[in-house]
Amino acid sequence: MSILYRASENAYSVLEFHKKCDNIADTFTILETEYGKVIGGYTPLSWNSTKKHWAADKSMASFIFSVDLREKFNLNLAQFAIACNPDKGPIFGCCDICIVDNSNVEKSNA
Repeated sequence: MSILYRASENAYSVLEFHKKCDNIADTFTILETEYGKVIGGYTPLSWNSTKKHWAADKSMASFIFSVDLREKFNLNLAQFAIACNPDKGPIFGCCDICIVDNSNVEKSNA
């Protein structure tokens, strides 16, 4: 297994995510939340940033997981397995996991 994209090495850019990951099937996404929890997702589907759309996984093989809880969670709706969006990184389920551009930047309350 090789690493296609590492956010910290690619300026947390969704453009770079799509350059490196579009049209690649069978990907694992692993991330650490702002609360220090390690979560992720798997899909056999290919990412595609040519337009915004939901990609259906009729095999129902896509899932999300929590390393901390040591649990795998199946996605309930095949038609919403992943979302492909040129303005966002990987999206699993109906936004169960949704990575935005520059996700490492803290938002101010100003």
